[in-house]
Amino acid sequence: MMRGRVVIATDVGGATEIVTDGETGFIAKTPTVVEVQAALESWWLSRDRWSEMGAEGARAIREFHDNIPQPMTVLKELLSSND
Repeated sequence: MMRGRVVIATDVGGATEIVTDGETGFIAKTPTVVEVQAALESWWLSRDRWSEMGAEGARAIREFHDNIPQPMTVLKELLSSND
């Protein structure tokens, strides 16, 4: 996603926190052949939007990564205050 590629993910392990179905990629609701095939078909039929969707995915990843330092800063402050 960070490289502007449209992704296909399954609805496991928190992928849906980053991938928005139909906007930044496609979600296979379960990791079954039928669901993955449906996601692949949706991906292929949306190829006229790949550039737009890829850019939106890259933006989503940057936004996600920008939020990581905040909790880490708080955690470090909490840990250092116990000294």
